[in-house]
Amino acid sequence: MEKTIVHKNFELAYRWYSGPVIGRFLGEMKTNQRLIGPKCSGCGMVFVPPPDVCPKCFLDLKDCKDWVEVKDTGILTAHTMVYVSFPNRPVEAPYAVGLIKLDGADTQLVHLVKVKGDAYLQKSGVRVKACWKKEREGSILDILYFEEE
Repeated sequence: MEKTIVHKNFELAYRWYSGPVIGRFLGEMKTNQRLIGPKCSGCGMVFVPPPDVCPKCFLDLKDCKDWVEVKDTGILTAHTMVYVSFPNRPVEAPYAVGLIKLDGADTQLVHLVKVKGDAYLQKSGVRVKACWKKEREGSILDILYFEEE
């Protein structure tokens, strides 16, 4: 029997259920333009963005009663340039992606970083601030990017 190989790109439309933990986080971004995260009752860590389960003590965070607001400012701890475009991305290449430790959070958030010349991209440790969309939709992309404070 002869085999035929077909090379083709497929796009699938789908909806994603965020669940109660991420849903609360995204809903707060949309409704109140603020970042919140659960504070684990076991270890006291504040997670932004929040996982469903604390990776340190394995408590279920959907039962977490203590949610705290964190600032939309923080430290750019690492970054990279992306030079290849991918389908369904919010921006075309080249663009910068950074790891940001928000003020008040114990974890770090990966997000787009606004580029300010080559010198900006060669150093981590700069203070950054979120640039919010005017019309928010309940998505991590309600923050357009982070820029230097």
